[in-house]
Amino acid sequence: MKTLRITLQAASLLIALSLLPTQTFGQSGSDKLDVKALEQKYWAAKDDDFSVVQNRAFSKAKRFYGTAHLGQTINDPYYTGSYLGASVGYFFNETWGLEGTYLTTNFSDSRSFKDITSLGGGPKVNEAKGKAVISGLWFPIYAKMSVMDKKIIHFDMGLSFGVGHFDYERKYYVGTSPTGQEKSEKASALGYSLGITQQFYFNRLAAIKVDFVNTVSSQKQINFKTRADAGSKSINDTSLIIGLSIFSWWGENNK
Repeated sequence: MKTLRITLQAASLLIALSLLPTQTFGQSGSDKLDVKALEQKYWAAKDDDFSVVQNRAFSKAKRFYGTAHLGQTINDPYYTGSYLGASVGYFFNETWGLEGTYLTTNFSDSRSFKDITSLGGGPKVNEAKGKAVISGLWFPIYAKMSVMDKKIIHFDMGLSFGVGHFDYERKYYVGTSPTGQEKSEKASALGYSLGITQQFYFNRLAAIKVDFVNTVSSQKQINFKTRADAGSKSINDTSLIIGLSIFSWWGENNK
């Protein structure tokens, strides 16, 4: 029994001696891993925000541009025809810009309008004649796409929000159908526009610009047959406009 006790004491002493170097090493100040210092160096709060870095082949920052436009109204049941005009603008950076646009119309009566008037009807309608709009531009998207593995096209996409002055004519009829005559009164109204805009670049100086724009304005109307005042109505016009943009040579990136 005494021999067994001595043997256990010897074994315990050997185990304690074998652990002593490891504990001493782990407590050495020069060899401790300072996790807090690593966090402050590599995972500090200042590194939480970052931006995607991409190679923009065609920069538009700090550049002026001019665009020639041709488009068509797509939701007017009484008139058909085209928009023609121009715009000038400036991009403060790759995301934000400002644009001024003037468009005039070349409209004619639609088949539906002619059918209604030929049957003696008199719809209350206004014909858009032109608009001048100042718009803010926001372009959050820039990308590239492959066309049939033959061509890489660079494009950006964004939104436009503008306020402007809208010219229109209030239509009325003099006489009796079919010998009467269609007349009009000029008028104007303030309104706003909201659009989706996209630019497809040929090179750093030229791009195709496509705008899908919706405008809203409160316009006064008159009775088509009697010319009596018919109150005001919120008029919604949606158009698809295509243009050719030419950018200034100078800018933030002149490559």
